[in-house]
Amino acid sequence: PKFEFAFSNESLTLPLLVMGDILAVQEKKIDYYGDAPVGMTISIQANGPAENITIFDRTTQESMRIDTTKLANMMGSPLQAGDEILITTQRGGKSVSLYRSGFKTNIINALDRDADWIQLRRGENIISFAASEGQTNLIMRLSYRVIYEGV
Repeated sequence: PKFEFAFSNESLTLPLLVMGDILAVQEKKIDYYGDAPVGMTISIQANGPAENITIFDRTTQESMRIDTTKLANMMGSPLQAGDEILITTQRGGKSVSLYRSGFKTNIINALDRDADWIQLRRGENIISFAASEGQTNLIMRLSYRVIYEGV
């Protein structure tokens, strides 16, 4: 009862107060200002079925593809709502995991054999993703640390 907003939506019929928007974009420009290339953590949340997910670095033409047929064989069912794929491309800690119903499963074998472990490089990096089916059911998030060279 003590929590209050310093602002309010004065209309009972119109949403005048917007707290945030989710933008449906499949490509994002990342300006990386670090001195050394750095890996990232890629989270792909499924809100429904999707097939053959590919992550692209448009700047370097590198890509990573998750074969959802292999994933379905490993898990006993295809990608479904509530699943989260977590890809880590950091040196010394590379991994591909699926979180489903509270359990974590290593699915690195579902990663395409020719996959590139995408790294952010100094300057502009354009990262995008695609799926052969169900792309609108996916939400991708990237996180990374800025690394500087030092003595």
